[in-house]
Amino acid sequence: MFSKKPAAPAPRLQVRPTANNRAMSGSTFSILGADTAIRGDIAASADLHIDGKIEGDISCAALVQGESSEVIGNVQAES
Repeated sequence: MFSKKPAAPAPRLQVRPTANNRAMSGSTFSILGADTAIRGDIAASADLHIDGKIEGDISCAALVQGESSEVIGNVQAES
């Protein structure tokens, strides 16, 4: 009699490679936006782009730190 329609699946995020990142060579990367704040350590095997605030140590393949970002901790990266 009264039934709910099943919820639509969440849309998938697709990252398109650009000349400015390593995605073209098969590597992956992660982005932490300006509205993101993390307290704790981050370990990533991929490249990492940070625009938000991180309070903790970061270990990743390559780090790109945005102009408005803030990192309080140690960083270990190849570049």
